[in-house]
Amino acid sequence: MKRICLGKIVAAHGVKGLVKIRPFGDDPSLMNGTIYTNESGKDTLHITLKNGLGKYILAEVKDVQDRTQAEEIRGTELYVDREILPDLDEGHYFEDLIGMSVVDKTSAAIGKVITADNFGGGDLIEIRGPKGTFMLPFIEDYASVQDDQVVIKDFEQFL
Repeated sequence: MKRICLGKIVAAHGVKGLVKIRPFGDDPSLMNGTIYTNESGKDTLHITLKNGLGKYILAEVKDVQDRTQAEEIRGTELYVDREILPDLDEGHYFEDLIGMSVVDKTSAAIGKVITADNFGGGDLIEIRGPKGTFMLPFIEDYASVQDDQVVIKDFEQFL
């Protein structure tokens, strides 16, 4: 079963074992409850979300009682099974884009999506083609998903 990373514990907060979580999606409530700590293992944490803290979410982790214990789980990524994520009315989950074929508007093959991310300036996809890799802003002006492949509208401008 495929898992999706929804967030990461980035820091301890205070002295009572609370942690700051950086969410990777639009619905952090999906991290409330028992959540996996890796892509394929059985290890879990029980998370109770508290409140927003800027771009982070404050949370309590079951059995983490103090700052030292909270520091020990810093860097832990938080995963859920892909099947529990709701279907989107619009758009795609980044994980669904990875591995998709990329074509130009004439359906000529360009490559495959190898990563998708957002570093704060907007969604980007990384494409591997026969001549190497390149990044493309994943916005409607440049690309869209049609028939389970990414179509680049004006590929020549990226050469």
